[in-house]
Amino acid sequence: MKERILFLLLLIFILAAIVAIVFIIINLSKRKNAQMQADILALLEDIKLRDPNNIKYEMILRGKHEPEKPYNYKLETENFVYYIKVVPNFYNEEICINNSVKWQVKRNYKDEHIKFVPNIDLLMRLDLEPKENGKKTKKLYIIYPDAKSLLKYINECELEFVHYHTDVYGTNITTYQDLKNHINYIKL
Repeated sequence: MKERILFLLLLIFILAAIVAIVFIIINLSKRKNAQMQADILALLEDIKLRDPNNIKYEMILRGKHEPEKPYNYKLETENFVYYIKVVPNFYNEEICINNSVKWQVKRNYKDEHIKFVPNIDLLMRLDLEPKENGKKTKKLYIIYPDAKSLLKYINECELEFVHYHTDVYGTNITTYQDLKNHINYIKL
C-alpha cells in the first residue's frame, strides 16, 4: 500500500513537472512573438519618421480560425507599396533558399535534419499588380531577428549570399538587424 502511494505521488509530481514545462515553453513562445511584433512595429515607425506625411503602414491581422495570410504588414511610401512577410528565426539559424517556395533551415553546416520554413509560398505566389494606386509594388521578407547566413542556390552545386538588393524570385529578403541598421533600404 505504501509503495502504491509513493508511486502515485511520484506520478503526480512528474505530471505536474511536465505541465509546468509545457506552460513555460508556451509562455516563452508568446513572449518571443510579442517582442518580434513590437520590434517590427517600431522599425516601421522609424521608417515612417523619414517622411511622416507620405508613409503609412498597416498590420494585417488574421482571425483564430482563418488561414495564414500571405503577408503580415503593408507599407506604403510615396512611390512604393511593400508587402512584408516576417519569418521568425529566433535561433539565428542559417537559411538556404532552395527554390522560390522551399527555404531550408539549418542550425549549422553539420545539421542533416531537413526542416523548411513554413508558409513561404503564400507571398511568393501572390500575384501583385505591377502598380497599385500609381505606386510600384514590392514583396519583402524580413527574417527576425537575424540569420547566421542567407544563401540561395544558383544551380545544383553553386550558392550565393543573399543581400537586400539580391533579386530572389521577384522578392527581396533581409534580416531585421540588417534593415534596422540600414533603414534606407526601404525606398521612398
